[in-house]
Amino acid sequence: MDEQTEHYEGPKTDYEALVLALKLALTPPPRLAFLEEDKVAQVTDMAEVIAQRLSDDEVHRAMAEVQTHLNRSN
Repeated sequence: MDEQTEHYEGPKTDYEALVLALKLALTPPPRLAFLEEDKVAQVTDMAEVIAQRLSDDEVHRAMAEVQTHLNRSN
């Protein structure tokens, strides 16, 4: 386990959970690149459930944050 993983506490809010789920669904980290399509579908389903608990503005903000992250990664 690397140092970054050791101290990872996970998302603390639904907003943070949505951002994480969207990132995982769109670009799984290299160590999770083996995720099968069903796992990606599960993460996508989780994102949809989380999004239902947030306002439209929060969902759009989360999507914009993920898009910014993806643009920086490329």
